[in-house]
Amino acid sequence: MKKIFLLTSILLTMVSACEKNVEANGNLTATDFGQIVTVSIKNNAFSPDSLVVTRGATVVWKNDDNTTHTVTAFDQSFDSGDIAPGASFKYNFTTFGTFNYRCSHHPEMIGRVIVIGHR
Repeated sequence: MKKIFLLTSILLTMVSACEKNVEANGNLTATDFGQIVTVSIKNNAFSPDSLVVTRGATVVWKNDDNTTHTVTAFDQSFDSGDIAPGASFKYNFTTFGTFNYRCSHHPEMIGRVIVIGHR
């Protein structure tokens, strides 16, 4: 029983350390299965512009800017259409992989969602 408790404690410590490393690594953010993550669109930029989420997470892009934007996947797997100021768009990521996206009105605005397995 002590060995199982020790092993569980070690694994939880390792997972916690990995989560902190992901969160501390620039704009990357890890989430739990089924969780909702919000990306702000402001000053002609996505913030954060790069996310790591687990499969099943929903990402919500909220347009906090004063102009219309889109969230358009390079591979066409999702496309918000126009998002007016104050409006939002959400997408549920059910497939593993890397999804690069942009604003079709402002090509310099790019972002990325990396979908990994459930922790």
